[in-house]
Amino acid sequence: MSTQPSEPNHSEAVEIPPLAEIAPAAAAFERGDFQATRAQLRKLLATEPPEPVALAARKLLDRMAPDPWAMRIGIGAAGLLALVVLLYVL
Repeated sequence: MSTQPSEPNHSEAVEIPPLAEIAPAAAAFERGDFQATRAQLRKLLATEPPEPVALAARKLLDRMAPDPWAMRIGIGAAGLLALVVLLYVL
């Protein structure tokens, strides 16, 4: 018997709940218009929607946030570059 590793199922990672209130933002997200998506979701959250809608909107906003580890690595690389410049150039 050969067992091949199964490919990960990413369908739940990109699933957007089918709520009419976030449909325009979801459509903008699917088009890749993240600026419009953020604006629509923030406007929707400012109106204090029902909890399922607010949860879906926050979930979509969180998905567009920068990766925390990428930020840490970028800041660390910038710090290392600054250290090298200070020690060997100046």
